[in-house]
Amino acid sequence: MTRPSYNTGKGFFTLDGKLYDANGVEFRIKGANRAHYDVAPKGAALAKINAFRLGTPLWSGPGAAVIADVDAMIANHIVPILGLWFTTSDYSEAGNVTCKPSTGAGLNVFNTAVSQWVTWYSTYQSKGYEKYMLLNIANEWGSAWSAGDTSFLTAYQGAIDTLRQKGFLATLVIDAGGCGQDPASLLKFAQALYDHDPQHNILFDLHIYGNFCETSQGVSCQSWQTPLMATFDSLKAIKSPSHGAIPFLVGEFGPGKGIGPSPTQLTPGYIIQQANTHGFGWLAWAWDDNNLPNCSANDDGFGMLTHACQGYAASADLTAFGKDVIETPSYGTQANAVPATVF
Repeated sequence: MTRPSYNTGKGFFTLDGKLYDANGVEFRIKGANRAHYDVAPKGAALAKINAFRLGTPLWSGPGAAVIADVDAMIANHIVPILGLWFTTSDYSEAGNVTCKPSTGAGLNVFNTAVSQWVTWYSTYQSKGYEKYMLLNIANEWGSAWSAGDTSFLTAYQGAIDTLRQKGFLATLVIDAGGCGQDPASLLKFAQALYDHDPQHNILFDLHIYGNFCETSQGVSCQSWQTPLMATFDSLKAIKSPSHGAIPFLVGEFGPGKGIGPSPTQLTPGYIIQQANTHGFGWLAWAWDDNNLPNCSANDDGFGMLTHACQGYAASADLTAFGKDVIETPSYGTQANAVPATVF
């Protein structure tokens, strides 16, 4: 695909609902999240993961550990989707953008996150990262949509303006409001945000946990839940009058099994297959979910590895969740993920 004339970057770009790499080849994200930027993801290349999404500590400037991690992902032909979770080195809740409202203190921490990206620009430019990375502005930030509330839209319009004016031309990733799970915030505002961006280069990210159900899968729907397939159908149907379909990503999903703070029984396989059917990329949570410092995990959690520090060398190194996402022949990364052609 030829890069559109209005897109002046040198890296990934979006067009009519699809994500393309710098060579104009469609890139379908099939990978995982990482909870720990400072622990090397050993075996990710063997797993054929083609993208990692992870929190990036930007409060201390360039950060040698961050640079080393990004460089290693690029060297292993893995697209870095760098995001911002915390804005303070003490990892305080006040400095956490996750699940914060779109107004008041929540807006303040969001603006801090955007300013930290601006400070990081010199590293992004000097290292030539634009060609290889996507920029996830703020993890699961913003209120769930309610009638008459445009605070989510206004804040992200300002962030887009700031980042583009600074010189960030990479694809921007914008998470849904409501802790990443509110499809209404994307259904209401994705088109307006996409059209607002002069580069028209945004990938919208929805996270699939307890807010979703599917009666066909034996997961009954409560009044506050949203059927997954119908949600994906609605997102797929969004069109920009000038630029066609809007691109979407399933940026997080877990092992199901009714665990975690937002439990669901929807299986990884069903979520992945629905994402594939709708043309959405996907990222499992998580390669190394909170199984440090002892580096061990178990099948009761969200980790894909039995030993995060050891990594993946054989099937025995994976939890049931990891085996499902990586080794299932019909949809797992090992048989189905294709790397970007820019490496």
